[in-house]
Amino acid sequence: MYVSINKNKKALPLYIKSMKGYENTLGDDHVITASVYNNLGELYRLIKQYDNAFPLIEKAINIRELEGGANPIDLAYSYNTMGVYYTDIKNYVKALDYLNKALNILNSTLGENHVNTKGAKTNIEFLYSLMNSESNNSIKKIKIGRNDSCHCGSGKKYKMCCV
Repeated sequence: MYVSINKNKKALPLYIKSMKGYENTLGDDHVITASVYNNLGELYRLIKQYDNAFPLIEKAINIRELEGGANPIDLAYSYNTMGVYYTDIKNYVKALDYLNKALNILNSTLGENHVNTKGAKTNIEFLYSLMNSESNNSIKKIKIGRNDSCHCGSGKKYKMCCV
C-alpha cells in the first residue's frame, strides 16, 4: 500500500519483515521468496539504495533461472527490474541486455499488445533516449572554418579540398 502511494521509505520495514518471514517459512531459494526479493530490490532501487537493490534482484533472477522456465513471466519481471536498475546506474549495455531479455519473454508469452510487454518496450525506448542524449552531450561540436586546414591531411584549405 505504501509503495502505491509513493511512501517507499515507510514500506521498507514491512518488505524486510515480509522477506524474513518468507525465508523462515519457505526458505531462501523458493520461487515465492524470489518474488519478495525482486519486490524489495525494486523498492531499494526506487529509494536509490542501489547497493541493497542489486543483490536482491540478482538473487531473484538466479532462483527464477534455476526454476527452469516454469514461470517465464516472473523471470521477465526480474530481468526488467535489473534492466531498470542498470539504467539508473548508467550501465546502459547491461541495461539493454536485461531489458531485451524481458521483452523477448513477454512478447512470446503475453504478446506484443499486452500492457506489460508495452511497458518493457517503453523502458527500452527510454533507455535509448538516455543513450542518445548522453552521446549528444559528450560529442564536441567542432566547426571547421573555410580557411582552416583540411582534416584529411592533404595540407590544402578545407574550402578547396573536402567541401
